[in-house]
Amino acid sequence: MNVRATDSTDEKTQEFYTVKELASYLRVTPATIYRYVEKRRIRVHRLPRGLRFRKTDIDEFLNSQITPRIK
Repeated sequence: MNVRATDSTDEKTQEFYTVKELASYLRVTPATIYRYVEKRRIRVHRLPRGLRFRKTDIDEFLNSQITPRIK
């Protein structure tokens, strides 16, 4: 389930993913997500009810994984 919360400094709506949702979105296993968190490859918000990942952080992570084109 995607959770939406309003940032008090910015009126934009932020979208958050659970581990399971993020794994499905990236088409990897939840274990891979936990490995990314452990190795600090992906930003995470630790909440009492589990880990949450902000969509903007996921987009940043994906953009950092792009390899340059070879001409």
